[in-house]
Formats: sequence, C-alpha cells, structure tokens
Amino acid sequence: MLAAPPASRTSRPSSRESAPQGPHEPEYTVSVVDSLTRWAELAKDWNDLLGQSWANVVFLTWEWLYTWAECFWSAGAELFILTVSRGGELVGVAPWCIQRRSWGLVTVRQIEFLGASGADSDYLDVFARRGEEKEIARCIYDFLFHEASSRWETLALLDIPADSLFLLHLLNDIAEDGKHVEIQPGAFCPIVQLPTTQAEFMASLSPHRRAQVTRHERLLQRAGKVEHVTTTTRDGLDTSALDALYALYPWKSGTEKAQFHRFLQRFLTRAGGRDWVQVDLLTVDAKPVAGLFHLRSGVTLFQYLLAADKTAYPKTSVGNLLIGFCLQKAIADNFAEYDILRGSEDYKFHWATGGRRSLSVHLYQRRLPAFLLVGLKALKTLLKVLLR
Repeated sequence: MLAAPPASRTSRPSSRESAPQGPHEPEYTVSVVDSLTRWAELAKDWNDLLGQSWANVVFLTWEWLYTWAECFWSAGAELFILTVSRGGELVGVAPWCIQRRSWGLVTVRQIEFLGASGADSDYLDVFARRGEEKEIARCIYDFLFHEASSRWETLALLDIPADSLFLLHLLNDIAEDGKHVEIQPGAFCPIVQLPTTQAEFMASLSPHRRAQVTRHERLLQRAGKVEHVTTTTRDGLDTSALDALYALYPWKSGTEKAQFHRFLQRFLTRAGGRDWVQVDLLTVDAKPVAGLFHLRSGVTLFQYLLAADKTAYPKTSVGNLLIGFCLQKAIADNFAEYDILRGSEDYKFHWATGGRRSLSVHLYQRRLPAFLLVGLKALKTLLKVLLR
C-alpha cells in the first residue's frame, strides 16, 4: 500500500527571474500528486506532455511507472510526484517518490525517481514542454526549498542522463544559491549507431567480428533449422514468445521471476496496441535458445532483457548471434540506433559504436540527518584515501 501523505498542494509561483511574460499570461504552479487515484487521472496528460519533451522514452511513460509502483513499491515510501501547470495545462513532471534510507544509525527521507529499483529503468528524468525547461526547473527547485522543505532531507537523482536539460538548469540554480551538491559518474549505456543498409552494417564490423558471426551461424545451422522470430505489440504480441523468454532467463529466485513477470504482464496490458515492445527469439528446430525483450521508442530500439541457453551449444554464442540478427532487422525497420542500455558486460561492447553517460546527483537540506550523512560520506572518503 502507498503511504498516504497530505493531499496535493499548490505552490506560489517561482520568485526567481524567469522568461518575460505578457501581462495576461498565466503563472507556473507546482502541485504534489501523492495518491494512485490522482496519478491515474493524469495518464493522458502525462503521456501527451512526455511526447512533447526531449526526454521521451518508454521508461518515463505513465504505463511503465504506474505499473512499477504497483509491483515494486516498498513499505514506508511516499508518492511525491511534482506537476507543474500553467493556465491549467500540464507543462512539467518530476516523477519522484520519498524513500527512507539508512546509513548506519543515520536515516534520511530521500527524494528519488520512481522506477529506479526493481525494473532497471534507464534515462529517468524530469520532463517538460520543450522551450520551458529552465522555468520549470526553477519552479521545482523553489518548491523543494520552500513549500515542500519539511518533507525531505536529501534529493538523489541517481543515473539521470548527463545531457538532461532539467539537470543543467537545476545545477545552475544550485550554484547560484551556493548550495552543496555531489556529482558522481553514473551508468554507461553502450549504443550502436545504425547505418541505412545491412550491407553497410556488415562492412562496418571488424574482420574478426564478421568471421565470428558467420562461423557461429554455420555451427547452429549444422545442428538444425535456425530461425529468428520477431513479435511486437503493434501486431499483437505473441505471449508464447514472452513465456519462452522467461524460461530462458537465469532468475535469481522464484520470487524475483514472479514479481518481474507480473510487472511486464501488467505493463503489456496497459500498453495495449502501442508500438512499444518487441520480443525476438532465436530458435533451432523450433526450440528457443536465446531471447531478447526490446522497447521501441521513435528511432531507437532499446535492448531491455537478454536471455540465452548457454549450455545448448557451448561453442556458439547464441546471445550475440541473436543481437546480430536484431541489429540487421532494426536497420530494415528504419531504426537509427540500437541502445544496449546500462551495464559493463563484455558482449555489450562487442557491438557498441558509442554510448551515453548518466550522473548521480545528491543535494542536501540544512538539517541534522543530512549533516550526519554528509559527515559519514566524507569520513568514508577520507578512509579510502588513507588506506588505499
């Protein structure tokens, strides 16, 4: 159950200097959405705004994050979504919650992104209507340190995209006020920039990589009939393909499998016929040996979940072979890039031509729990310097 903090509240407009406004233009207001009921009412406006923003990815859709809250919510957490409106129109969203985090004897109320744990969501961000990112960042910043100041001690923007416009303007506001902020490197998402033809793609591979792909494909063909099967939500997702993928994945426990299965099934139900999900299987004589769960967004295909039976054909990397097939199909489907998402596994860098970096940003209020936490972190850093 979600905790039930006070009802939604509206802030005063930002006191900071903002872009010039006409005499009759409405001001920005910030409200807190703290119940699933109110959040559900925002579904259409939420996705409409996301589609107008620079942060438009499936991980930030209402369907993804609402389903995450249903399946991965932790006891004691509070929903803390900030919405920014102007003239009754939604123009900005901070998809946050408040978690109680403990470091030794120190416990703080920490603002975090929804979707940050359990579902491995990437590119979580505060999104806004294009052209209004600066004003919306200012409104949210002022709201945090005025109307909402009693509700939190730390703000942790973990793995926020390094090129986030919200982050750019937030850091400017922090610097202007002279507040302390910690910025650390976050995750790295390897990316493959796709050429326009499959021939160009094969030519771009190193001679060793081309030879390896060809050799592994021939080894599988000797074992039986090799097929690459693709199904999408646009065409009506074949649930048997999803079941085959689940069966191949090395789950840590039955509980993890059940929880993740419930999450994806609910998300797929909510996604309906939207062109958001693609499941790919590599089969030998109709038996699945590798599977990929992809998310589709604009010109980018995201590799979300890879599963492979490594024991079926030990001399063949069936997972890498499936990735190669998917890259070629992505080119045929006119995708411009293939995002392998966060992770340092070797196979991800076999294909990558570049990548995107995220940052982890921590902001603190002038409160005793925050002071103690900063002190503990500083002590830990000092000990590392002295002992290593």
